[in-house]
Amino acid sequence: MKKLLTSAFLAVLFVFTASADAGKKHFFDRFELPVKRTVWFKIGTPKENWNRNFNLTAFGTRWRLRYSTGTGSVKKLEVINPQGKTVLTDTKCTGGIWIPTPEAGEYTLKFTGIPGKKDINIAIDTYDVESSATPIWKSSAMPSWESPQCDTAANPGGGAVFTPKAKAASISTTLRGLKANQAYRIEFEVISDESQSVTVRCSWKEQGRRFRSMTSKTMELTPGKTQNIVLLTQPKAVPFYISLNFTKALKVKYFSFSDVKGEMPKQRTIGNSKAFFEHRNNKPDPKAEYDAPVVFRRPIRMTYFDSIPQKHELIDTVHTFATPGEYAVWYFTVHNPVGSRRIGKAEVSDLRLNGGDEIIPAKEIALNTITFDDYPSSSCNYMNIPERILPLSGKFAAPAEGSYNRIFWFQSRISGTRKPGLYSGTIKLNCGEKNISLPITLRVLPFKLEEPANMFWATYSNAYHNQKRTYAPKVTERYLKDMTDYGMNGIHFNNAMSLDPAISKIQNARKNIGMNGPIILAGIQAERRAAEEAGFERAGKLRYKKNGVEKFWYEFPELREGFKNVLRRYDALIKKYGGPGYNDWYYLGHDEAHLHKETFASAVWQFRLCKEAGFKSVATIYPPERVDDIGEHIDISNNMFIGNNADAHKRLTEIGKRKKVKYIYLGGGSYRGQEGGLMPNRLLAGFLSYKLGVIGHLAYTFQEPAYPVDHFKRGKNYLLAYPTSAKPKPGEKVNIFTVGYEGLREGITDYKYLYTLKCAIERARKAGRTECADKAEKLMQEILNTIPYSGESLAGSNGITSKQKFNNTTAENLRMLIADTIMKLEAK
Repeated sequence: MKKLLTSAFLAVLFVFTASADAGKKHFFDRFELPVKRTVWFKIGTPKENWNRNFNLTAFGTRWRLRYSTGTGSVKKLEVINPQGKTVLTDTKCTGGIWIPTPEAGEYTLKFTGIPGKKDINIAIDTYDVESSATPIWKSSAMPSWESPQCDTAANPGGGAVFTPKAKAASISTTLRGLKANQAYRIEFEVISDESQSVTVRCSWKEQGRRFRSMTSKTMELTPGKTQNIVLLTQPKAVPFYISLNFTKALKVKYFSFSDVKGEMPKQRTIGNSKAFFEHRNNKPDPKAEYDAPVVFRRPIRMTYFDSIPQKHELIDTVHTFATPGEYAVWYFTVHNPVGSRRIGKAEVSDLRLNGGDEIIPAKEIALNTITFDDYPSSSCNYMNIPERILPLSGKFAAPAEGSYNRIFWFQSRISGTRKPGLYSGTIKLNCGEKNISLPITLRVLPFKLEEPANMFWATYSNAYHNQKRTYAPKVTERYLKDMTDYGMNGIHFNNAMSLDPAISKIQNARKNIGMNGPIILAGIQAERRAAEEAGFERAGKLRYKKNGVEKFWYEFPELREGFKNVLRRYDALIKKYGGPGYNDWYYLGHDEAHLHKETFASAVWQFRLCKEAGFKSVATIYPPERVDDIGEHIDISNNMFIGNNADAHKRLTEIGKRKKVKYIYLGGGSYRGQEGGLMPNRLLAGFLSYKLGVIGHLAYTFQEPAYPVDHFKRGKNYLLAYPTSAKPKPGEKVNIFTVGYEGLREGITDYKYLYTLKCAIERARKAGRTECADKAEKLMQEILNTIPYSGESLAGSNGITSKQKFNNTTAENLRMLIADTIMKLEAK
């Protein structure tokens, strides 16, 4: 007989209560131990008449026995209670039956059967006595007798501790007996001894596909602090599937699931589904009373329409610093809790160099405001975030209902010949009942930033999609110049259309604006072009046929040669319209080919043939083991995982050295959770990219090809810049930047500060100033050691009611420390 195996399906004490409000139900699960499991009896295929006895302990709950496979061989079940009395006899042995277990203790299950043709599998679920809807928690995928993902132990503070046996784990359950299209509130109370990201997901079946639709909520946990993860959802079908996903040991104190009827939050529609408002700041700011407008400064990502400034955040001067040739930015927020709360026009004076006659004219300072915009956070939830940066236009209308705040963003590109020193002026703000006057200062530093060698920045451009194909040449140039002005010297260019018009247009525009970094050429579908030109018919994904023979494309020798010919044509066009400094390009094959076996096999051939043709390639492949598998065929891995944690960075770096693969960090951009602030893009494109030692940073994505932008028509759009119109005219503004895009620019500037310090250290060492160089190098390493990986940054915390490990204030302080060290090294 095979040994009885138990899964890690966790069924814990479940309490059902009905509130006084009609239709309002609460499920409250305390995760109490001893652990109750879904137990599987797995018996091999019987060859003769057989008997099996299994002992199982009950805890005052009840059991539901389910006959699964091979049960035609089961002819009788007897259940014997702890006193030796038979409490149930079953001779049907099909479907499911309830087993009475009115008292705690060890029960014996006696099975009798005959020979069969299949293995026998039987399961027992543990339920609370009061409800048949008890969630049965699972910590491994079906079949349930596979190795569990977690070790489970009692938590001294109540609940259970789940310790992953691998790099990631989850517990999940299916809730039945509830209603579709009803609003529900999901809540877990958890504690973690280490920083980690925890995600709650709710999904459901739709259009015949299991768990196709999903909504989720991710929270960065602060070590040692009890935190509540709350998700509001309105599933369109039943049953509901709920999971809690984590990477490190997690203490779960309780789970609750409740009907929120009668206490509905604000609603909008995303596509055809209702979406509920959920504040990104999970706890309100501490109360602070003001009887007049005040000015405060807080990292933009943590500033909301209803933020309440704390006393230590109030400011009476607006200051920044910059190097010649770079951007200076002053940002601050006006909070007006009284009267009409009207926050009106703003003015700034010329900035004059202290002790001199030189000025920065007021007209060179762009005055902007940052909008608070509704934004989908999942398929069933939306939030309100600081997002677009718009020019001030004289007077403002009254803020939206509930808004007390307006974020101001003043910006100026400092001339490359600007004299160093402190420049001063005045800001005047009208706040309805009160006018505010603030000093504004700028320190221009006495050095220029150096351009990093062997490093580039780029975005997924969508520069030849949909309406952008019809852009006039000068409009295309302006579109790309909005990238180069912010340090983007490379470009991800997707071209599934005609070769010559697209390549000539992009190359001419790049030359005219000086975008001299590499082109990452994607979406060219070289295998499809080769097949069409050779008279092949497409027979399915990656498969073609000719003369009755059907194979994968790479199994036809003529298509392999045709593939290389397509690359040769692209290379010829890039060089024809490029020239010195504009001919560097990389072929990018299947996107995320590691996700599917067939696609990965095809990608191996794509990159192999690219190398045979003498061209360079980039593979958007993340997992270390897959990079190792394909490494001999590629030049660069465009990798999202390399910045996740120290282990991923170490493993990928080792593979890179062994397989001669370099890395681009696919880090910042407009992925879900990155929007609405300078962070995390500033961290990812700057300090972290330098720490990782990558040769490039690629952001997804500059702008999805749609106008007007409507995040609620089909769900979140991915963009760092909003289009101003469908068909902008030459000379007009083409893009509206977001705070996230400004974060990329700030990150690139941070990187340049680090690189300039590195160059200053090298010059000092060559000049014989070894002691100064060693001291600066030690400081630089100490700074890099403090830079968190993307999985550790806690950038989403608000810094007031929850801890932040790295925010914009931290980045500014580090930049000033680096600048101070550069100035000391360069001092004569």
